[in-house]
Amino acid sequence: MKRRYTLSVRTIIAAVGVAAALALPGCGGDPSAKDAARLDSKELSPDERMVAEALLDGFRRETGAATLPDADIERAACYAKSVDMPEKYTDVHKLYLADYAAIDKDFYPWFENKGVSMEDAWDIAGRVKAGLDICAGG
Repeated sequence: MKRRYTLSVRTIIAAVGVAAALALPGCGGDPSAKDAARLDSKELSPDERMVAEALLDGFRRETGAATLPDADIERAACYAKSVDMPEKYTDVHKLYLADYAAIDKDFYPWFENKGVSMEDAWDIAGRVKAGLDICAGG
């Protein structure tokens, strides 16, 4: 049952990834730098900025898109401001966001390898899902 819950997080993120896959490729330069520059107007704290950038990395890895659409930039900024993640999970949270699609295939062992218990991994997944749901948009 817990595995099913983590898949729902992946499903939500995958829906956003489909939109990102439709984005036009960048016109030269570092695409991640362009996306990061687009975050500048979002008034994020340094910690929120790192979370948003990690989620954008995850979007790029899942979709293969060089440049992400504005909707993904908005969603990453919203998520970074909205997610209620305890400080003790900060590092593993960012690592998870940056490669969630691959990690979800081996969710609990990945977290266990990072020294996170199943209960804490379940808690993180619930918090990620709640943050994504807040920013799902219409």
